[in-house]
Amino acid sequence: MNSGISKQGAAADSFIQHIAQGSYAFTCWDEFLDSFPVPVLLCDHTLSISQANEAFLIRSGFLKETMQGMHFRNLSVSLLSGESVWDAALSGRITSGVAEVVFPKGSGFYEIRALPTIPEGASTPVILIFFIEPDRPSEFPSYDSIRRSLSHQCEILAELDGTILSMTSGHRIPIPADVLGHNNILKWDVLAQNPAIQELTDEPGTEIRFMYEDTGSECSFLMTVQVCFVTLLKRSVLFLTVKEQIVPVHDSVGHVADYSALSLALEQLAHALSTGNFSHRFEIEDPDESLLFGITAINSMMEQVQQQFSALSEGISQMNSGWIPLSIQAPQEGPFTGIIQDLNGALDSLQLMIATVESFTMSVMEGNLTMKGDTSGLSGYYQAMVAGMNQMLVRLNTPLLEIKRVAKSYAACEFSARMDENIAYPGDFASMKESMDSIGIWCSAVVGEIDRVSSRYAAGDFTAHMSSKLQVSGDFTTIRSSLDNIGVQVSESITVLRNAADVLTIEAEGIKREIAAVSGQAETLAAYTAAVSDRAASVQEEVREMIASADTAMQALCEMNEKVQEVAQTSARTHEMSSQGVIHATQSREGIDAISEAASSVDSGISRIHAELISIEKIIRVVTDIANQTNLLAINAAIEAAHAGSYGKGFAVVASEVKHLAVQSKESTTSISQTLTALHDTFREVRDKVSQVQEEIASRSHAICEMVHLFEKMAGEVEVIASMSRETGVLSQEQERRIADLKQRARTIGELMIETARDAGASAQACASSCRSIEQISGHIEAVVRYAEEIHGGIRGFTV
Repeated sequence: MNSGISKQGAAADSFIQHIAQGSYAFTCWDEFLDSFPVPVLLCDHTLSISQANEAFLIRSGFLKETMQGMHFRNLSVSLLSGESVWDAALSGRITSGVAEVVFPKGSGFYEIRALPTIPEGASTPVILIFFIEPDRPSEFPSYDSIRRSLSHQCEILAELDGTILSMTSGHRIPIPADVLGHNNILKWDVLAQNPAIQELTDEPGTEIRFMYEDTGSECSFLMTVQVCFVTLLKRSVLFLTVKEQIVPVHDSVGHVADYSALSLALEQLAHALSTGNFSHRFEIEDPDESLLFGITAINSMMEQVQQQFSALSEGISQMNSGWIPLSIQAPQEGPFTGIIQDLNGALDSLQLMIATVESFTMSVMEGNLTMKGDTSGLSGYYQAMVAGMNQMLVRLNTPLLEIKRVAKSYAACEFSARMDENIAYPGDFASMKESMDSIGIWCSAVVGEIDRVSSRYAAGDFTAHMSSKLQVSGDFTTIRSSLDNIGVQVSESITVLRNAADVLTIEAEGIKREIAAVSGQAETLAAYTAAVSDRAASVQEEVREMIASADTAMQALCEMNEKVQEVAQTSARTHEMSSQGVIHATQSREGIDAISEAASSVDSGISRIHAELISIEKIIRVVTDIANQTNLLAINAAIEAAHAGSYGKGFAVVASEVKHLAVQSKESTTSISQTLTALHDTFREVRDKVSQVQEEIASRSHAICEMVHLFEKMAGEVEVIASMSRETGVLSQEQERRIADLKQRARTIGELMIETARDAGASAQACASSCRSIEQISGHIEAVVRYAEEIHGGIRGFTV
């Protein structure tokens, strides 16, 4: 807070802070505001004044009833610095600015603070405006001091709406008293009647020049009205200046010389210059010799101005089209020489700036963000721009390097890496940082889940799977499917291996038992081998008998083979009939189901018909009542007709017919009621029959299902019998071949019996050797059993 406005400013600041923080319950207007020591206005959001406190009324001189309904723009407030009340109304934030305010009681400088707020219980905002008086008003610059501090000559300083802010005390322009009374320069007829004045805009640089001849003083003035931006005021205002004063000249006789042609030529020249027409030349018909030198000098100056202006226009045109010339080529002498030299210096700096920007661009396109622009040959905004670009590259390169570091860690499968929180991430880099961190977090979760499942696999638990709660996409979906499939396939393989080990153990035990039996048989064989020789003779006889038996067996097998073929054909026909029986039984079941549905529909229809019959009975009862009433009405009508005598004969006939119709209606309704009763009985019988049919259908359906099951079972059994018959036929044929072979071999047995006796001794030795081999095989089988037990022990730790 400025020390010059500390007393009232401290009070206003404290009050504003309390309202902004909500510690003061602001309910629009109250006694506290009315007695507040700082002048305060209460306005709605359109800046229409609704309340003014006592301090404002005393300081301004306004009456309370005058203030209510007045708009803030009707107050004479000229902003010197800071923000205006309008800024607060448009932006909805607290503003502060220094302004000169003209009240009826006097003018002065105030720090005006505007507080937009919404009162409790209200929906529309209001604005509190505080007028804080400084302790030392001299600290604020006046409009007179601002006008005197301007670099341009200015005799009248005015707002764009014509409000006069400051005037020189000795100005040479005779302004009428009513203009000064209204304090508005645009109300002067000289300006108000000039059409160019009406087209003035707030664009700085707009300028209007014209000649004004004061008939009272017989003087002519070259007036200039210019729109200029005043930095201290932070807005555009009007500068009114007198560029030239032409004093009337008298000749030697005392007559006033006629300079109207000179004035017109000067006015035309001024107009041409003000419109940018530098090709105009100063021309007067029959000029005075004393003016020739001045006219030549003016035209020579115009020639220089035109050449330099053309050069400037060409250079500016090139710059507008995007081409920066190396320099502005123009004559060395002229009014724009300094401007051209300054512009050439600016072009040199701009060329250097362009070269620096091009170097920047090429480096960035090549991916080199570490380059720094050289600012040694630049100054001002160019130097600040290059420094800003250097800073921009630093701010771009820093997060990019960090992204590169994290991406490199991700490439090395180090997903725990995160973006450095101490680095600034401007603009889209913030979302990129979040994306990189999200990638790391997501990949860490996926890799952690893969590590968990792999660890379970390593521990022998192949029932582990990746969590279904973990959402994955892309290649990770394939990884998850592959990892889960590994567990499934390994589990299946271990199960198969375990089953194979069980079978191997069982088979090894069986082989051991068989080997024990074979070993016993080998010992027995060795014992019997000694008797083989003794029995060789008897064997020959037995062989002959065996050949005869083989012939008999061959004949029996042929007959049995024929029977087996017949059984196979019979089984095939039986299987086909069973299949047909299954099909017919299935169709019967479907028909029974359809009949059951139809019976249900019939039952439902009977229920609806029964309901309709009940409705018809109600209607019949109503009709019966109507017939009874009609009969009574006909009797009454007949009685009345009898009373009427001859006049009621026609009515009696009608009454008789009505009675006859009533009797017929009653008889019909009675007949219909009887029919309905019979229908009720019939429907009850039908419903009972339908219920019996449904029960019978349910029973038959169950029986058919059982029959289908029996047919299916029979078909399976028949298929087994057919299969066994086919196998028996095959075995019979094989047996035939073996018996034939046996006959052939039996014939040779007799021949071999002699050799058998000779080989019996060798056979005994072979049996002993076989026993030893069997003992070795038994040892190998025991080793297989041990291996099977080891396999069991190895896979016992796996969980599948």
